[in-house]
Amino acid sequence: MWSLILSNLRQRPTRTCVSVLAVSLGVVLVLVSVGLSYGQLADQAQRTRQIGGHFMLQPSGASLFLGLNSGALATKIGRVIKEVEGVEAATPLLVKFVSEGFHTLFGVDPVSFQRVNGGMVFHEGRIFQEKDEAIVDSLYASVNNVRVGQILDLLGHRFRVSGIFQEGTAGRIMVPLETLQEINGTPE
Repeated sequence: MWSLILSNLRQRPTRTCVSVLAVSLGVVLVLVSVGLSYGQLADQAQRTRQIGGHFMLQPSGASLFLGLNSGALATKIGRVIKEVEGVEAATPLLVKFVSEGFHTLFGVDPVSFQRVNGGMVFHEGRIFQEKDEAIVDSLYASVNNVRVGQILDLLGHRFRVSGIFQEGTAGRIMVPLETLQEINGTPE
């Protein structure tokens, strides 16, 4: 057996090297793909946990990955949930996938979101107060050189950055819920 392998190596060294490289490349690509997928899933899970709620309601048929489909529930469900005994707070979220930057954009109601979340930590600025304002997390701000007062073009809409918050909560960018509902075509 070993003599067959050694004679093959001596007789066809180029074919052997190409075969070794091809198998190595395949193994490396699998490892990179699994690593990237695991990293994305772990990051999304951590960000979802940092929102602060105990559970999330999604429409039937919704993707496990937030923002990958356009399904939305009516915001009036939040009012019904708040009336359930034992529920301290509820907040509506609308999540939209932004393909240009390969990230998610969260539409939130600032008052109820901070009640569920327990309060966000801001490095600069404040949470949005106008319908055309947005906040970005510290990682997004540092990678993209974003500063408070800068304009961001997202989903065909211009937002002025009003604050930079500590990374790890929800999406990299958050905007007022009503504005994202208008952009998405799903008011209320």
